[in-house]
Amino acid sequence: MTGLGTWPELAVAGEGIRIRKGDAVVELGPVSQKEGTGLREQLAPREALRQLQAEARLTPKQAKDYLEELREERLAVEMRRPA
Repeated sequence: MTGLGTWPELAVAGEGIRIRKGDAVVELGPVSQKEGTGLREQLAPREALRQLQAEARLTPKQAKDYLEELREERLAVEMRRPA
C-alpha cells in the first residue's frame, strides 16, 4: 500500500488510527476473520463478552487494573443514586 506508510501495521497492533479530511474521518483498525467486512449484527451481551475475551490482548495486570476501575466506577454510580 502506498501512501499509508506504517499506519496499517500500527492499526493492526491496536493503535487507534484516525485520518481526517474535512468533515470526514476514516478509522483504521483490525477486523477479525469472524467479522469479515459485512455489517455487524447485534450480539447478546454474553456473546459479545465471549468474543472480546477470545481476542483479548491484555496482560493479567492490565485486566486486573481494568476490572478494578470498573468496580470503582460502579460503586461511584451506586453512591450517587438516591435511596
